[in-house]
Amino acid sequence: MQENREQMRHLGFSCQNIEIDIKHNEVYEGHFRIYANNKNAECRIYSSDTRMQLVKLSFNGEVFLVEYRFDSNGIETGSHIKGEFTILSNYGEYTIPYSITVQKPQLHSSLGQIKNLFHFTNLAQANWQEAVELFYSPDFAEIFQKSDKNLYLSYVGFSKNYGNNQNVEEFLIEMIPIEDELMVEVENKLMELESQCKQRDAAKDRNKAKVQTYTAWERKPGISVATAVKSRILNPHTPTADKFVEWIKEVFVNE
Repeated sequence: MQENREQMRHLGFSCQNIEIDIKHNEVYEGHFRIYANNKNAECRIYSSDTRMQLVKLSFNGEVFLVEYRFDSNGIETGSHIKGEFTILSNYGEYTIPYSITVQKPQLHSSLGQIKNLFHFTNLAQANWQEAVELFYSPDFAEIFQKSDKNLYLSYVGFSKNYGNNQNVEEFLIEMIPIEDELMVEVENKLMELESQCKQRDAAKDRNKAKVQTYTAWERKPGISVATAVKSRILNPHTPTADKFVEWIKEVFVNE
């Protein structure tokens, strides 16, 4: 008879496992319920991960509301944390596993979600002002990959002067490899044009001219700086490139 009573004593739970998607530097609060088939139930709850905190550790009675909170501050985006709640009671021992995923911030634009630097340069081509605003947004740094370490360091420096257009232009130029022969040719052509121009402020938009000239010397109009570099389809030694330079001279260089 005593054995039958012991077998009938058990705890029920409102969930069998907990899965949480949380943003970076966010505090998530949640709860679950424990149900006992006897008013004399007593239990104590522990979390295997100290970042998963319990509001209350001890309970007694028939129904318990277990509240918890998880703080993602300082945890790298993309991280997956797994752990479990352990419930020790006079009805036995139970576990409820939990899994937390720290999501990467999503950068949205008129062209869609910006997931990497190639998407960003496409935006700069299509909507310069929107690209500048996105460049100085708090979550922009999240689009850098592990292989973008040097570019990230450049970004940290350029992004300190909020809203500065020239710094965004400089950053785009930083994306082009130093040894890129097309950029060397662009630099030479711009120097040639500047030496012929009589206007004193002819070089004030030099960075923008460099970026636009670089992207113009290719076979697919509208391609971004990043895509042009990645695809390696650019060639400055073509009749098309020479015609483009002659057009710039006619339009911008004073006789």
